[in-house]
Amino acid sequence: KVVGHETFVTCGGWTQNSKEEIVVEFARELNAKEMNSAYDFEIFGIMTGIALVKELDLKNIQVISSYTLGKMMNISPSLIRQDFNTIGEFGRQGHGYQVQTLKKEIGDFLGINKLHNMVVVGAGNLGQTLANYDGFSQVGFPIKALFDINPKLIGMKINEIEIIDLDNLKDFIKNNNINIGILCVRKHCVQEMTDILVDAGIKGIWNFSAPDINVPDDVKVENVNFSNSLFTLSYLMNDKYYSK
Repeated sequence: KVVGHETFVTCGGWTQNSKEEIVVEFARELNAKEMNSAYDFEIFGIMTGIALVKELDLKNIQVISSYTLGKMMNISPSLIRQDFNTIGEFGRQGHGYQVQTLKKEIGDFLGINKLHNMVVVGAGNLGQTLANYDGFSQVGFPIKALFDINPKLIGMKINEIEIIDLDNLKDFIKNNNINIGILCVRKHCVQEMTDILVDAGIKGIWNFSAPDINVPDDVKVENVNFSNSLFTLSYLMNDKYYSK
């Protein structure tokens, strides 16, 4: 649940009132060295495959062919092979892919086989909603703390995760091996909060606030835009281009 009817962001405005599922693709932003449109397109296929491969592993399926994977993902086997070739050569022609090997190689490539400790900056409705979602820790992205300046919230726990005074943010990051900061603040203070995260050593920012933040080259940012997601849904639902 969300506590605190009136919740302040970390620099004195009102928090956003939204929610979002985990975006595992953020991990590859931390892990990738060079990105371009063609590369990103291949990544989407690999990301789609990781969940399926994990499901196959749970079912104790040891070997899977590109043909079967293609049928399950509704794409051609050649695209499956092309995407996996981006990672490396670990399949044998005519023998398929070892599921355990596939799971490890994709996980290493996306950077999700290691733990990514996270903190939330802004403990309003959105920040609390993210903290209430157990799925993050289940895939190696645990939220270790939330930070805010609202005295009514400081000391409370959301899903056993404590809301801490913003003044302690830098020390907490340095002392708890935090490498991802989640921004859930208003546009007018997002750069200030970004600078604090960067100064504390954060290398990845999951940004639910304004998209125009400035960071050094070695800090990766994944912007989450709810409106764009809805625009995509609207496009997919638009019968104008599909009805004859």
